[in-house]
Amino acid sequence: MRKLLVFTLSILFTYNCAVTANAGKMTVTDTTAKKTLGENIIVEESTGGSITLPFWIPNISDDNFTQAVKDSLINSKIFKSIATKSDTDWKLRMIIIDRDHPWFGIDMTVTTTIKYTLYLKDQIVFDKTIVEPGTATASEMFIGVYRAKRANEYSARNNIKKFISELEALDIKPEPSPEKSKGKK
Repeated sequence: MRKLLVFTLSILFTYNCAVTANAGKMTVTDTTAKKTLGENIIVEESTGGSITLPFWIPNISDDNFTQAVKDSLINSKIFKSIATKSDTDWKLRMIIIDRDHPWFGIDMTVTTTIKYTLYLKDQIVFDKTIVEPGTATASEMFIGVYRAKRANEYSARNNIKKFISELEALDIKPEPSPEKSKGKK
């Protein structure tokens, strides 16, 4: 009886621990931009995210969200690479302003509000707050904390996808590649 109680409690503990949103699940993989804005971009780590505490609501961490944005920008081909040095003209800042989430429910919908500020040569060329929902259903994920985590991932991915589509609509001429610039001299 005692072993059964310990086993049951350990299963409940394991399945009820909240887990932060996964960067790979937040990454946009199904969007290819029709144009490239630039060669490379510096993506600063987002702010406003938070760690996930055990037995609490799953959150989106800054490092996982930042990684998802970087991977999404490269996957979409709107930028060719992520810069590691500040020798590029493009810079992106992101703030996770809000994450509206349910405390319980069958189908869980999370809505993220994220502010994106894109700079070109230290001038703001895009400054917008994007609000996007994401819903995870009980049929795809039975356990509540994992359903909430999945809803976080869907919402963040939808938000990043909307951001990329907004970037694609910008009327900015792409920066010339270094190879093309050398040929014009």
